[in-house]
Amino acid sequence: MRNLMLATVVLTSCLTFGQKKMAKKESVPPIVKPAPVKEQIIEKPIFYDNEEKCFIYTTEEKKDNLVYHTEKLLKYGWASNNARIIITTYNYDPVEKQKTESSGDILGYPIKTQYIDGKYRIEKNTVFFTPDKADKFDKQNFQLIYKSKTLDHAIDNQDNILKKVKCSQQSISPTY
Repeated sequence: MRNLMLATVVLTSCLTFGQKKMAKKESVPPIVKPAPVKEQIIEKPIFYDNEEKCFIYTTEEKKDNLVYHTEKLLKYGWASNNARIIITTYNYDPVEKQKTESSGDILGYPIKTQYIDGKYRIEKNTVFFTPDKADKFDKQNFQLIYKSKTLDHAIDNQDNILKKVKCSQQSISPTY
C-alpha cells in the first residue's frame, strides 16, 4: 500500500508540476524598408567665412614742423568671437628723417601702442565691436564692403576707409 501511495503521489506531482504551457505563436511583423534619405544641402550665407580678418587705417597730419602718424588696426575672427583694435601713434621731423635716410642711417622715434581687446559680432555685413572695458572705450561699428563676392574694405563710424591687409604679415610698422 505504501508503494501504491508513493506511485500515486509521484504520478500526480509529475502530471501537475511537470507540464509546460504552450507558447502562443506570435507572428513576426514584416520588415519595412526605410525610405531613402534625401541629402540635405545646408546653404551658408554667400559671404560667410571663418577666417582671421585684418583692416588698417593710416593717417598722417602735419603740425608745425612735425608729422604725426596714426595707424588703426582692426583684427577679428582669430579665436571664437574675440577681436582687437590696435592704435599706434608716433611723430617725427620730416627734415631730420630725410637727412638720416640720405646718409644711410635709421631714424628712431618713440612709438605709442594701445591695445583694445573686445568681442565682435557680424550682422548684415556690419561688424559690431564691443570693448571689454566699456567704461574706457566706446563701441565701434565697421561696415564691410564686398566687391564681386570678396571682402574689399571696411568703413568705420567716422567714415574712414580701412583697407584689408593680411594678418600673417606684420600689419603695424613705422615704415609703411
